[in-house]
Amino acid sequence: MTRRAPVFQLALEAALVLPVAVARRVRQRSPQAKQTAQVVGLVARQKLKAKAKDLNPSVVLEAVSTEIKNIVVPKPTVISPIADYAEMSASQIVPLLSGLTTDDLLAIEQIETAGRNRRTILAAIVHVRV
Repeated sequence: MTRRAPVFQLALEAALVLPVAVARRVRQRSPQAKQTAQVVGLVARQKLKAKAKDLNPSVVLEAVSTEIKNIVVPKPTVISPIADYAEMSASQIVPLLSGLTTDDLLAIEQIETAGRNRRTILAAIVHVRV
């Protein structure tokens, strides 16, 4: 016969695991985002462990929700290899892509996916890489 964990124990375990899950989820955006999430997760765990004896399950879950909402995922800052890129239209940018290096193409791709996400430019990047 298996013994069920009390609701409080389950809530506390969730509170300790959720910040780690958030850190994993944001790690692909940028190293700064990963570090921010890890620090918030560590702080959340420390706060919850310190108060665990005095909290009921709903308070634990509310504290975790608050900590997760407070995570700010910074957008990676990428410098465009094309001058005045932000002011240019897709039809102006596409012809310039063939003269860029692989790193420059990656930078343009990151700028587009984080910003306007123009399919024409993203498709042209794929075409140039091939």
